[in-house]
Amino acid sequence: MKKIICTLMLIGLVMLVVPDSVCAGSVPDDLLFSDDALLFFGEIVSVDKKSNSVTVYPVAKIKGDVTVEVEQEYLRHERIHMKKYDKRKIYLMAYDNEHGPLYIMGVTGTDTSDLKIEVVDGNMWGRLEKLLNELKFEEKEAERLRLSDSPVPPDIVPTSIPEPIYKSGFEWSMKYYLPLGFAVSFATGFIFTKLNRSK
Repeated sequence: MKKIICTLMLIGLVMLVVPDSVCAGSVPDDLLFSDDALLFFGEIVSVDKKSNSVTVYPVAKIKGDVTVEVEQEYLRHERIHMKKYDKRKIYLMAYDNEHGPLYIMGVTGTDTSDLKIEVVDGNMWGRLEKLLNELKFEEKEAERLRLSDSPVPPDIVPTSIPEPIYKSGFEWSMKYYLPLGFAVSFATGFIFTKLNRSK
């Protein structure tokens, strides 16, 4: 009986630990596969420190419905390995959806085939850099425009468009793993204490 209880406790512990490694670093893939994601080069116009909003001026589009050369405000932003912005510099900017922040990162240039993201320390931003260098975002943008019957600008037409990768409609996230892990751990602990008291 103790082996069963220990096994259930171990399963509960694994359920609490596994989501961090499974869910971490999905931003590059979310940007690549979401038709609503935006990826562009832009300049910082202003930052409101009280509300954490930022106004940017997109100068070149990589992916998504980005209006170039028109100021746009984002309610949340996150600097990637920077303490402050240089208003004269062009940054790589990524925006997945209205619930997430606008990610802003320094880059070595605007040619996606050989740009480097400044201060890459980790798999997530390194993966984004690799996808950019392999022109995967341009390919996805050409596919998105082709499927929407919009004219494809000649500068982003890839030589070959890969087959779309299936994405499930239901995605596990921390909001499912954590309560389930806590429930299993609580039930295991409860059963364990009840069994010890009955002896």
